[in-house]
Amino acid sequence: MNIFINGLQRTGTNYALTLFRQNLPSIEFKEDTRHPYYQKHYFYNLKNPFTDKYPDKILTIIKHPYSWVESICFRNCVDIKTWFPNYYLHNTQDHCGPFLINLKNLCKLYYDWYTNWLNVSKVNLIPYERLLTERDVRRNIKRIFNIKPKTIHIPHKVPMSDDWVDEKKERYK
Repeated sequence: MNIFINGLQRTGTNYALTLFRQNLPSIEFKEDTRHPYYQKHYFYNLKNPFTDKYPDKILTIIKHPYSWVESICFRNCVDIKTWFPNYYLHNTQDHCGPFLINLKNLCKLYYDWYTNWLNVSKVNLIPYERLLTERDVRRNIKRIFNIKPKTIHIPHKVPMSDDWVDEKKERYK
C-alpha cells in the first residue's frame, strides 16, 4: 500500500510522516510522489490527476486555523511566500506578525488549498491535533487502515523538510 502525506507548510506533515512510518512499518508513506505535478505542499492539479494505481490513500494533514496562522505569522513563515506567489502573502502595509504576512490572503490560501484537496476521492483529512496522543493516533490508524497496533510510538523530535541555512535567506524574504 502506498500512502501520500500532504498539507500546507507548518501543518505537521513531517511529524505525521515520522509518526506513521514508526507505527506502520509495513506501509510505504511518502511526502513526494515523484510525480511531476505533486509534492506535499502543491494544490491538486485537476489537469493532471493521480492515476488509479498511485497513491492508494492520501493523508491530508490539517492544523486548526488559529494555531496555523499563529505558526506562520509569528513563529516561522518558512517558504510559504515563494510557494504561493499568486496569493500575495508578503505585504509591508497590511500585515500580521514580523514576517509581514497579509492575514486575509493567508486565510484565503488555507481555504482554497483544503477545499481543493477535499474534492479528491482518496483524501483522508487528519487534524494535526489528533496525532499528538497515543489514544488519538490509535483511533486514526484504526479508522484509516483498519489496523489495531499493539503499541504506539509518539515521535519526540522530527526533522524539518529543509534545514535552515544562511544561503537560503533570500528565498525566504
